[in-house]
Amino acid sequence: MTQFEFILLPLSMIAAIAVGKILTSWALVVKNWGRTKNRSLYLSFSVWLVFNLLFGHFGGLWLYRELEFTTLITFLVLLPTLLSSLSMAILSLSDFQEDLDEHYFKYQARSVTFALAALITSTLTDLIPGAPFFVGILAPITITAVAMLAMLISTSKHVHIAAHGILWIIWIFFLVVNHVYA
Repeated sequence: MTQFEFILLPLSMIAAIAVGKILTSWALVVKNWGRTKNRSLYLSFSVWLVFNLLFGHFGGLWLYRELEFTTLITFLVLLPTLLSSLSMAILSLSDFQEDLDEHYFKYQARSVTFALAALITSTLTDLIPGAPFFVGILAPITITAVAMLAMLISTSKHVHIAAHGILWIIWIFFLVVNHVYA
C-alpha cells in the first residue's frame, strides 16, 4: 500500500459519513416535501457542498498520488476534505424542519466558514512543490471565495441566491474546462 492509498482510505470513510449525513437530510426533505417550505437555498448549497467534496476535493486528490508525503503535505492534503466534511455535517438536518430557510440561515455561517477554509487550504495544497498548479485557476477560486464571503456577511436572501448562482456557474466552468482539457 502506497502512502497515497494509506491517506485515501480514512479520507474515503470521512467523506462517506459526511455525504451520508447530507443524504439523510435530503431524505427528510423529500419525505416531508409537502410540509416543508423555502427549500431552494438549503438544497442548492447542500448539493454544491456534496459536489465540491466529491469532485472538487476528493476527486482532485488523485493529482497528488505521485508526491512524497511528508507530515506537512499529508496535513495539507487531508485538511480540505476534513473541512468540507465538517461543513456538510454542520448544515445537515437532525430532524424535520418546516422552514428550511430558517435552518439554512441559522447554520450557514459556520458551514460556509468551513467550506471557505477548505477552499483556501486546497489552494495552498496546490502550491506544494511538485504538485500540479494551474495559474488560470486562481480567478475562479477568487470569485468563489468572494461569493462565500458575501454569504458570510449578508443575511439577505437575494444576496445568497446570487452567491449560489455564482458558485454553480464556477462549478459549470470547472466541468467544462476539465472536459475540454482532459
